[in-house]
Amino acid sequence: YSWVTSQGNRVTLSGSFTYPSGVVTGPVTMVTVNLSDNASDDIVISSLVGITAANFLSVHATIWLNLFSGQDIFIAAPSVHSDYAGDRNSAGTVGGDFFYGNFSGGSFHWYGDLSVLAGSATNSYAGAGDVFIIEGALGDVSTMVGDGSAVQSGDQLTGGDDTFQISTTGSQVNAIGDVDDVFGYAQGGNDTFVLLGTGTAVAVGDFGTVGYVLNNTYGLAYGGDDVIVEQGADTSNFMLGDAQFFALGTLQGGSDTINGGGGNDTIFGETSDVMSTVNSASAFFGGNDLLIGGTGIDVIYGDVRDFLNLAALGNVTFGSDTIYGGADNDTIYGDYRSGGTFLAADAGAVDYIFGEGGIDTIYGNGGADWIYGGTEGDFLYGGYGSDLIFGEAGIDQLWGGEDGDFMWGGDDSDTLHGENGADWLYGEAGMDYLHGESGDDVLIAGSEGDFAWGGDGTDTIFGEDGDDTLRGEGEGDVIFGQQGIDTIYGGAGGDFLFGGTEVDTIFGEEDNDQIHGDDGADFLYGGIGDDLIYGGAQADTIEGNEDNDTIFGDEGADNIDGGSGLDWLYGGGQGDTIHGGSEADVIFGEAGSDHIYGDAGDDLLWGEDYAVTVDQAADTFHFADGWGNDTIYDFTPGMDVLDFTEVTGLTALVQFTLDTNVDGFAFVTFGSDSVTFYGVTEAQLLANSGDFVIN
Repeated sequence: YSWVTSQGNRVTLSGSFTYPSGVVTGPVTMVTVNLSDNASDDIVISSLVGITAANFLSVHATIWLNLFSGQDIFIAAPSVHSDYAGDRNSAGTVGGDFFYGNFSGGSFHWYGDLSVLAGSATNSYAGAGDVFIIEGALGDVSTMVGDGSAVQSGDQLTGGDDTFQISTTGSQVNAIGDVDDVFGYAQGGNDTFVLLGTGTAVAVGDFGTVGYVLNNTYGLAYGGDDVIVEQGADTSNFMLGDAQFFALGTLQGGSDTINGGGGNDTIFGETSDVMSTVNSASAFFGGNDLLIGGTGIDVIYGDVRDFLNLAALGNVTFGSDTIYGGADNDTIYGDYRSGGTFLAADAGAVDYIFGEGGIDTIYGNGGADWIYGGTEGDFLYGGYGSDLIFGEAGIDQLWGGEDGDFMWGGDDSDTLHGENGADWLYGEAGMDYLHGESGDDVLIAGSEGDFAWGGDGTDTIFGEDGDDTLRGEGEGDVIFGQQGIDTIYGGAGGDFLFGGTEVDTIFGEEDNDQIHGDDGADFLYGGIGDDLIYGGAQADTIEGNEDNDTIFGDEGADNIDGGSGLDWLYGGGQGDTIHGGSEADVIFGEAGSDHIYGDAGDDLLWGEDYAVTVDQAADTFHFADGWGNDTIYDFTPGMDVLDFTEVTGLTALVQFTLDTNVDGFAFVTFGSDSVTFYGVTEAQLLANSGDFVIN
């Protein structure tokens, strides 16, 4: 057998071998090489002559090539299981080794520096930068570790900056940057992983497991700043920045860079799960990672997948990660997927998440996150913290979660849910659906016909462009229809409602509302409560509905109906039609030739205004059955008109009873109803009998 270096044969074994005792001769089945000069050795297993591979590398047999310190090279093409370790266990410092394997079946466990650390307060190890290049077809699950298999309680390991290149097919490869199990102290190196093959790889930047319940020991692990990149075929890989599992002790994540490339990958910024064995002495600190999903349907976790019993964990600080989903339909969690009883407003760090292409599902969870949906219809959840969420292109659905969030729908028809907190929602382009929900929210509908619901709280809603439907729902809302033909509902509480330009329809609904029609011929309804209504420009239709309303028609020939209650009604600048409704109302026709209906109740009527400013326009006062006992304060005989055509049974003037009250003002009576003419005498009425219109 010949082991060859660049300088020729250093050790040659051939034929039969006689043991030093001289007792037995026969085939050589195991060779131990002890290079006591600590040289940097190059070893190539180039061929096996006279012995089968099954005998030399028997299944689950261990070939530990412990070559002391130094930079060693291992080149092999095994077809069965092999275990290699680059340096001896007890070395204080270790060398940077090179491993190359081209497999045709079989599997392996390779360790760059130390196989097992014994566990002693005096043991301190520093790994060097090892290089692993793996190719070929694997027959079973295989593992390679940059520095060692385990750091026992009392040991201290500083990992080297290792490089892993994996180009295998077949079974899974587990690549761990520094050490498999941490029960003592471990500082991870800055490792690089390049995944090129079609076989599945699990790439872990630093540690396999931190702490382990069976050992009842507490690992203290600090992750390095690792780089994991997939550059090969579209393979589904698992990539973890710092540890595969965290059970006990402390884990400080490094600032890792992970690029999933092609394939449906699962990416973790720190570790997969924080297991149920954690306790108050344990702590987790996430690093600030850059995570890129690439193409394929990826699942990305900024820090951790699940906290299985986080209520028992003493201290948690999440990293501030930047995450790009890439093309295809990804699912992204800014910090964690689930945290059990741990979920709290201050959990999580500021993450920057970009969905990019595909229909993505993104969860910011803890922290004040920046979330960008990307080019298609995404599902975006802010979670805890004051988040900034951008739907961007596509028909997106956005949920703010807890706290006060800022949300932009972007292009297309989006749905935004503020959820809890005082949120700001911007629909932007497209027909959007905005739900403020709980909290005092600000909703800005955007450029097209949108639908907005304020929800609970005192909300402010802007319709902007388009024909919008805006609902305040909660109490004390302020709603601006702005441009477009808008429909506005105040909801519960005293609301402030503004129609804006064009023809708007506004419902005050419950409580004491203030309604402004603004421009356009608007339809305004006060609803329940003592409402204050301004028609604004143009001819408006205004109904006070229930309770005691105050209505100003403003400009335009308005139609005003006070409804039930004791109403104050002002016609405004042109000829208006005004109905007092039931009960005693006060009506001012103001400018223009107005038609005034006191309706039921004892009404006070002015054709002009309270100051009796005469505009030389003829007003018509209309009366119907049971009109009550009304008083007209500015009746002008010979110009104004009294219309009794809707009074049943009144066919002639002689049916009226004409008299003068104690103040010297004339009044007429028909049955139990009457009209008093303030400042007018009986003689003036008799001289202008043509002012009366009857059937």
